[in-house]
Amino acid sequence: MFKKVFLFYISYLAAMIYAQTLLLLWFLHNGVSYIDMLLYFLVFYVAVISLFFIFKGVKFSSRNALLIGVGTSALAILVANAMTHVYFIYIIAIIFSFNIVFFWTIYNTLHFKYSESHEHGFKSGMYFLFSPIFSTILAPIAGVVVERFGYHTLFLSSMVLY
Repeated sequence: MFKKVFLFYISYLAAMIYAQTLLLLWFLHNGVSYIDMLLYFLVFYVAVISLFFIFKGVKFSSRNALLIGVGTSALAILVANAMTHVYFIYIIAIIFSFNIVFFWTIYNTLHFKYSESHEHGFKSGMYFLFSPIFSTILAPIAGVVVERFGYHTLFLSSMVLY
């Protein structure tokens, strides 16, 4: 079961890194100030904490929660793609907060639940190793896509990966 969960994580991570690498530049390109970006992160973290309190004690199947998490990540990218006003970033922050609650919380739990206790160190190392590897590969690819075809192509092509 661990292999299935880990492969799901790797595929999601690739889509997420490709889609979100240049998101803050997209915000800047659309007139979002640095103060607005700070507020974006404030809204994001406050929404995450609020959602944890709202969903406290509510049971979700792991499969459904992971699908909601991936879906909200993709939805936030689609909303960013359709951004027409600076205030869209706050909607995007709230949507991404659902991703943290439904994807990352559940995935981290499953990661350790399905790995043997004597393998936690190695598998945790693998878990954290893939993010910089994918960033090294996918960030330049995302940059080339934006340079040649634009942000809309980046965001829409990321839907294929999601």
